[in-house]
Amino acid sequence: GESVTTALARHAPQRGILRLGHFTLFTRFPLGLFRAWSKLDLDMSCIVYPQPDRARLPQLSGIQGRGDRVTAAEGSDDFRGMRPYHTGDSLRHVAWKAMAQGRGMLTKQFSGQALPELWLDWDDLAGMDTEARLSRLCSWVLGAQNAGLSYGLRIPGSTLTPGNGETHQHTCLEALALFGIAPHKNAHPAKT
Repeated sequence: GESVTTALARHAPQRGILRLGHFTLFTRFPLGLFRAWSKLDLDMSCIVYPQPDRARLPQLSGIQGRGDRVTAAEGSDDFRGMRPYHTGDSLRHVAWKAMAQGRGMLTKQFSGQALPELWLDWDDLAGMDTEARLSRLCSWVLGAQNAGLSYGLRIPGSTLTPGNGETHQHTCLEALALFGIAPHKNAHPAKT
C-alpha cells in the first residue's frame, strides 16, 4: 500500500537527446516465490550535455577583445543594499546572516565597475573537431558560471547574449547539447 520513487540510471553514449526506450519492471514481493512483471515503453527523454573537458576558463584579456567591456551597473566594489533572492543569483552574494535571523533569503547588491562580459566563441577554437569544441565550450560555460561572470555563447547558427544564473547556464548547455541535432518535443534538461 505504499508509493516509492526510484531513479533509473541509464548510460548516455553521446550528447543530445536520450530516449528512455522500453524496460521491464518486476517484483518478487512478498515471498519471492513468484515474479510479477510488466514491460514498459514510456515516451520519455532528456537532454544530455556534452562531456566537459578539463580546460580552464580563458583569461578575459585572451578573448580577442570581443565583449570585454566594463559597464557601470552591477558590480563588486561597494555594498549597495539587499534585495529578495531570485533563482540564479550567485550563492556567494546570498546574505546568509539575514537568512539565519529569519529575514528570508536575500541577495547582497554591490555597485561600482561590473565584471567584464566574457564571450565563449566557437571560432576561438579553430583547429579542433566539433565534439572537442563542444566539450571545451561546455567546460567554459561551467567555469564562467562558477566564477560568477556574465558570459555569452557564440556557436554556428546561435548567439546567446551575455548573462548569468542557472537558467542562462542551462540554456547555453542545451544549445551545445543539441548542436547539429533537431530538438525533441518531450526532451527535458538533465545533467551528465
